[in-house]
Amino acid sequence: MISAWARALVGAGVATLLMALSTSTLSANASPVLLTRLGSVQEVPIDLEARASPACAEYVVIATRGTFEAQGPTPALSGMTNYTLGNITGGIAYQTVYPAGDWTHQLGADDIVRRIEQGLTDCPAQKYVLLGYSQGATATAIALYNYTDINSAGYKAIAAVVVVGNPAKRANRISNVDQVGGSWTNGTNGVYIKLVPTIPDVWYSTKTLDVCWADDLVCNGLNFFSVINLMINHLLYKVASVQNLGAAHIIKQLKIALA
Repeated sequence: MISAWARALVGAGVATLLMALSTSTLSANASPVLLTRLGSVQEVPIDLEARASPACAEYVVIATRGTFEAQGPTPALSGMTNYTLGNITGGIAYQTVYPAGDWTHQLGADDIVRRIEQGLTDCPAQKYVLLGYSQGATATAIALYNYTDINSAGYKAIAAVVVVGNPAKRANRISNVDQVGGSWTNGTNGVYIKLVPTIPDVWYSTKTLDVCWADDLVCNGLNFFSVINLMINHLLYKVASVQNLGAAHIIKQLKIALA
C-alpha cells in the first residue's frame, strides 16, 4: 500500500537499487521459477501460460497485488505462486481484480470473496491459497473476516495464507517472520494498524505466514531506520529468501489440505 505521499519519497535511487538486486531475485514474470529447497533457486521449463484452466481445480492461488501495481501478477508473489503451480499438480492462479488505487482494499476483498464463494458452490472440493502484498494484504485480511468459523466450509477450503509487507501487521503473533524467517520484526505493528483491518485472530495460526522485511516502514512501523530508507525495503519482497519462505509454507499447508 504505497500512498501518494509515499510515492514521492521513493526516488530514482530505488530503480538503481533494484537493478543491483536483480541477480539475486526472482523475475517478476518468473515463467518458471522453482525452489528445490530453502535457500536454493533453480529454473526449470514450466509453461504456465499453456496450462489449461479446468472448471474445477485441485486448488486456486488467489494473489492480490499492492497499491499502484498494474493488474496482473506482482513480483512480490510471483515466485512462490509459480513454485506452487509447478510442484503441486492441479492448481491454477487467479489475480484479484481491483483498481489497486489508494484505499481500494475493500474492492479487492470483494473480488477475493466472490472467487471463493463461486468455488464453494461450483467446486466444493477445491482448496484456496490466499496471497497478498501491501494493500493486497489488507484486502486479504478483510476477505478472511468472512471465514472465521473454523467449522465452516470456507475456513476449511482455505489451505494457506501468505501476506508480505502487511500494513496492519500485529505484533507478537505466531505467524510473524522477517525476510529470512527469523523473529526480527515480530514485535512491531504495521504503520496502518489503526487505520485498516488486521488479520482476524483465528487466522493467526499455522495456516498463515506474515512476512515483514526489517525496517520496512509499512509493516514494521516508524523507526529511525525505516524513515531513513524511505520505502526501499517495502519493494524487496521479490527476493529469493522471501519467495522461498512463502513457497515452503504454501506447499506444507497444501499437502495437509489435499491429503
